Order: sequence, then C-alpha cells, then structure tokens
Amino acid sequence: MSLMNPFKSPCELSFKGIAHVETSDNRRRAIVIGIGLLILGVSGWSGPALKAGVRSKMGKDSPPVAHLLEPTGPHKIGTVLYDWTDGAREEQWSATLQAGRELLVQVWYPTDDIDASRPVPYVPDSDRIRASLDKDWPEMPLVKTHAAWGARLSTARKRYPLLIFSHGMNSARFYYTGLMEELASHGYIVAAIDHTFWGPGVAFPSGRVVQFEDGMEARDQLSPDEYDQMMWAGVSVMVADEVFVEHKMVELNSNSTAANLFHNRLNLSQVGAIGHSMGGYAATRACLEYTVFKACASLDGLNQFLYLRPTASSKPFLLLLNSASGTQVISQSLAKRYLASYGEPRVFIVDGTKHNSFSDVPILSPVSRAKAPSDPDKAHRVITAELVAFLDRAFGSETSKSQGIAAPAGLIDVDLRQLAKGKPAGAALQ
Repeated sequence: MSLMNPFKSPCELSFKGIAHVETSDNRRRAIVIGIGLLILGVSGWSGPALKAGVRSKMGKDSPPVAHLLEPTGPHKIGTVLYDWTDGAREEQWSATLQAGRELLVQVWYPTDDIDASRPVPYVPDSDRIRASLDKDWPEMPLVKTHAAWGARLSTARKRYPLLIFSHGMNSARFYYTGLMEELASHGYIVAAIDHTFWGPGVAFPSGRVVQFEDGMEARDQLSPDEYDQMMWAGVSVMVADEVFVEHKMVELNSNSTAANLFHNRLNLSQVGAIGHSMGGYAATRACLEYTVFKACASLDGLNQFLYLRPTASSKPFLLLLNSASGTQVISQSLAKRYLASYGEPRVFIVDGTKHNSFSDVPILSPVSRAKAPSDPDKAHRVITAELVAFLDRAFGSETSKSQGIAAPAGLIDVDLRQLAKGKPAGAALQ
C-alpha cells in the first residue's frame, strides 16, 4: 500500500476535452464534451469566499478563481490517495506488456475536524502530467477544495457505507470532486478510481507517469467498429478495476495499522457502484455481476451492452440522463434489456443538462458554463440530491429529505415499461 502526498506539487492543472462515442443499435451518436480546466496551486492558499463558479482576480497577474459548490451534508470532508497494483492482471493497454495493473485511487470520507487553511489540491502532483493537461485551455482558474488531507474519519457513526466510483472516458477522478465531496458530506466513503490509460494522464508516487498520448490520444485513430470493440473491452477492464478496489478497501477495513483510517469502519453490507458515462456502463455491469455491490447508480451512462437476462436483479438501480438527448437514445430493445437486468429501475432525465453536467466542468469552466443549457449550479444540486436520496433509501438510512419515490423538481420520470412497449415514456416535469 502506497500513500501519496498531494502537497508535493506546487502547481495543479486539470481537464482535457472529452470525446465520448456511444452506439444506439446501428446508429452512432458522438458526444463531444469540450472541457478545459487548468488549476494552479491551492496548497496552503486561502482567499476571499466566493460563490461556486464565480471568478475574480487575486492580483494584476493572478489567474481567475473558480469554486466548487459548498457541500450540503452535515459532515466535513477528508481525503487520501492510494497507489495500488493488481498483480493478478496483465496491463493490456500498455504499449509494452507488463505484469500488474496499477491504479491511483482517491478516497473521500466524512470527518469531524479539518484544517481549512490547508485544503487538498484539486489535482495532486499534476506538474508531472502538465504536458497532457494544459493542451486545451490556456486560462488557469484557482480552485480551493473543501477536503483536508488525512483528517480523521468521523466518529458520528461506527461504520459507513462504501461507494466505488468510475469516471467517464478520457476523464479523471478529480473531474467529479464536487460530487465526491457532496457524498462524503452525507456520510459516504467514496473510493474514486483513475482508470489508467482511460483518462488524460496519471502520475503515480512510484515515479511512473502515464501521459494522455499513451492512452486516449491513440484511440482517435480507430475506425467506428474498432472503437466499439475497444470500448466494450474497456468497460470490462473498468469492472475488474472496481472489484479490485473494493477488495483493497476490504483489506483496509481489516488492517489494524495505526495509520490506517478505515480499520473496522466500513459497512461491508452496504457497498455501491457509481459511475459517469463509460464509468456508468461499468457500474451497471459490476452491480449485476458481483454480489458485493448492493446498489448501482449510473450518471448518463446508458449501457448499450446489456443483454436479455433470464432473471432481473432486485438490486436498487438509478439511471440519470441528460435532457439534451432525452429518451431518444433509449430504443425499445434497450428498454427491454434494462428491464431484464433490473426489475425496478429508477430512471430520470435531469432537466437543463448536457453530458458534462454530471461533472465539475460547467461549474468551474467559464466557457462550459456559458454553453450550459441552464444554471450548472442548480443542475448539480438536482443530480446530487437525487443520488443521495437514492443511496439513503438503498442502504436504509433515509431521512425526511429523501422520503418517497416521486420525481423531485428538476427531474422527468422515465417509464421504461412504456418505452419497451414502443410508447412515449417521459412525464411532465414535477
């Protein structure tokens, strides 16, 4: 187990444009998400309180400032990084065959105490992957996170539910920091994976660096059929990554080393899988294929690779879709396959959203914010509120705020059973 110090780097950078291609039966739909976010040194930085997404100048030559939304839960937030290698697998995406698949994993969790003067950098150690991260956007907003490095796990509960999170294609764990912080503030331990070779770059504490050109850039040369084959294989790798990380978290739960924050603190009967886009495909599959995952949430990850299973799973399942695409991306055949996979799927369209609305991008990037179909801050609140309510119900810890099953404001209820019959399935906004 290797623990990485996020304060090693004085400069933080992030975000690269995402190109995500999905298939709908024989029709291809390309979703290109323009992402640019470069984040400069927040270690030890403190500045005036600003609302999320608001930018200001800290001086004549200072970069603009962008803030994540304040988490709404009762807990403060801690975080740590782990460098883990799965020695049972070959690294099949490397140009040179190597034994073991190495993953960088960031864990967010609830805490009772925090050193607000020393927030964790948005992209720890990012100077080592600068060449991969500063290709698209020359402006560099400052971002101050709400998490403290290595803070003690909250004592409010004896054990906490565990969530395993997977990012989308050509994305990274830190693109979803706002979501991770929100979940942790509501009492969830979230292990977010950087899926090596499927993002803009990874800097491991071992000294190894995987750059953008080592992974995603090469995929631009593939034909549509080759791309689909690669993506199907990639989802399988992400599923295996999720299972491996869950096993490592179980090891932490049983590790009595004094420095271990999570000894006997995980509720291993309450483990969920979550993901965005391609990561949502993986979470959907992982929950179907592995008993350890008790609930699943897919954020705009419409899994085209499901098949007609003989028996549907009774596990709680949530699918949130963007309103730019709506239900037009769900064919009658796909609706039937979802119903054959999950017996009671909870499916909504989030009003006023695009594919990247499920990440930090439109909140932090002025360019993306200007192109958003509605207020990105409001969309974030709707998405996270429904996700927290779903998880609270799934794990039996719901509060008065998460009672009931009706679609809250900002969500359009989608009836897959109607779609499976070839009928319209979207209700009016509640």
